[in-house]
Amino acid sequence: MTAYANGPMGGTPLSAENLNRDFNNRPAKWQPNTPYIGGGVDLCINPNGDLVSRTTSGTSPSTYAADAANWALSPSFIPVVDPSVGPMGVRRKTSLTYGTAYIFGTGSSFGFSGTGSPADIAGAFGIYQEYGRNTPGAGVPKTTQGGYAITNYWGPTTDDVAEGFSSAVLLKDGGVPFTQAASTTALEGISQVENNVTVTGKTVAVSGRAGFKGVSSTAYGYSFFAQVQKDASASVGTYVGFAQDTSGGATSNFGVKVVDRIETQTSLGINPASGDGLFNVNLAGVSVSSGNTPFARILPASTTDFVSLRVGAAAGQTKNIQEWWPAGATAAQGYVDITGAFRSRQGMFAHDSGGTVMVGITSSGPKWYAAGLTQTTVGAAGGAAALPSAPKRYLKVVDSDGTVLVIPAYLAA
Repeated sequence: MTAYANGPMGGTPLSAENLNRDFNNRPAKWQPNTPYIGGGVDLCINPNGDLVSRTTSGTSPSTYAADAANWALSPSFIPVVDPSVGPMGVRRKTSLTYGTAYIFGTGSSFGFSGTGSPADIAGAFGIYQEYGRNTPGAGVPKTTQGGYAITNYWGPTTDDVAEGFSSAVLLKDGGVPFTQAASTTALEGISQVENNVTVTGKTVAVSGRAGFKGVSSTAYGYSFFAQVQKDASASVGTYVGFAQDTSGGATSNFGVKVVDRIETQTSLGINPASGDGLFNVNLAGVSVSSGNTPFARILPASTTDFVSLRVGAAAGQTKNIQEWWPAGATAAQGYVDITGAFRSRQGMFAHDSGGTVMVGITSSGPKWYAAGLTQTTVGAAGGAAALPSAPKRYLKVVDSDGTVLVIPAYLAA
């Protein structure tokens, strides 16, 4: 792109009035042997792709080179020129509702019809570029883009962050309160595959790439970084840093798929209800009613017959499948070994529906914790055979008051 002293890039302001005048009058190609009116009245596109205005009245000669002295770059000239193909179009389009807009690129319209009845679209300016329109299906070589912005900083910023591009949409209170029912979007990315086109690579709507080159040093690198600013007086019902509102509808669908670990400073949940725990896989969407918030909770959907949790072992694994370590413990106090057997160093206990311990297995033997499970009387004699004179051995049990007792055990018939 070339800068011209008397063009907008050289200091002369680019006004909407000049643009309207230039593009509404005669921005046609220069023609030989043609009468032109001077004083900036007649405009044309010279062989270099520049928008120029006639300085003196007269008839053009057979070549532009012989006529160049009679033309000057238009004050509203926008030098958007690709030397290999000539001028890139800057088209003046009119919105039925909002008036004039300018479209940069090879596209011949706004690009889409917009919304409303009748449908309309508006924008201060647009980029509508097409590649391969005249040769559908053929390869498009080299690096191609609809548009791009590159910003180089050769020193540190002192008052704000270093930015390459910024987009903001602000809902302004002009003294008349209003309600915005539709979404508010500052930046939208659309990557669309149509009809019989097949994509074997990735289709990405928004891509972020953090690059670190040479011997540079960076404390934190983010390819995507979500921020929120909220005044104390503002009200927000629910804030979500990243959201997916509908299923992908693909053969395999992932809301998040990453190579590195996922980290959260509060909780990680699937359809969590209030109080469901820090790690919560809750397909049924049911809240915890006990008042005790668990660290982890897994609840299948009520309409399915899933295994709630399956923990497997790798081929050749010898370590335990699961282990429980209380605070301060130097060894696992409970674990499931590689065979699937549950083992505990602290015993096993059965509770009633109210949480009271009824029976337990301790190092002294089975223990009846509930007094109601023991008695000092017996019922009437039954029809079983009488006991032999001596048992095989005596089995230890623990009474509800902590007394260690023995129960005679006889050989089976």
